[in-house]
Amino acid sequence: PPPVDGHQAATALLAALGAMHEGELTHLGRQMATLNVHPRLARVVLRAAELGCLSSAAQCASLLGERLPRAMR
Repeated sequence: PPPVDGHQAATALLAALGAMHEGELTHLGRQMATLNVHPRLARVVLRAAELGCLSSAAQCASLLGERLPRAMR
């Protein structure tokens, strides 16, 4: 099992993003879980879709999701 402090930090992050409430996934959390990106990036992408700027946000999320930007390889 993961360390307790790591689990608590992950749960706190998901709660702060609106993905969890009282230990359960919210509707937003279930949507975020379908995206194969860090929860912070998933939240950005879903909010951008609501605001009508998904394409730009998806490009930013793609770049931010890279561990080493292509320009630095």
